[in-house]
Amino acid sequence: MKNLAITLVFVSLAGCSVVPKDESNLVTEAKPGLPETKVEQRLMMLGKWYGDLPTKEGGRKQWTIERSTDGTYRIDFLITKHDGTTQQSSEAGHWGVAGDIYFSMYRGAIDNGQFYPSNPSDPYNYDAYNIIRLTKESFEYQNIDSGNKYTVKKVSTNFTLDDSE
Repeated sequence: MKNLAITLVFVSLAGCSVVPKDESNLVTEAKPGLPETKVEQRLMMLGKWYGDLPTKEGGRKQWTIERSTDGTYRIDFLITKHDGTTQQSSEAGHWGVAGDIYFSMYRGAIDNGQFYPSNPSDPYNYDAYNIIRLTKESFEYQNIDSGNKYTVKKVSTNFTLDDSE
């Protein structure tokens, strides 16, 4: 009986012991402020950018993307197929950046000034990219799902795809 009482005392005391906190598992009570470098990163992404890359199918993909301060974007594409035929399209959506991830949410196509909304529940309409390099003049990023790597350069707001070579 004495052994049982001693065992119960030790078990009770063990339950009262303080387990050291794992500092790596602690969270802040509120979202911390952004470092100035992250604020600058978002500002650098604003404005109009131009990209021009060969396609895996033997053609050429050119585009301009204009990102606005309100988190919206518009992309105009010019695809030149390997046989020389061209296809133009435009889309609009929302964009953002968190850490070293750039993301976009396609909201719909634009044709002759008319907006055709997409299905917001379709996961295909959401993209995330690793930011590889970002300066005031150029931006390199990689789609996390497809692995496609893109490079764009900053252009004036009145630049159009017709201005490209």
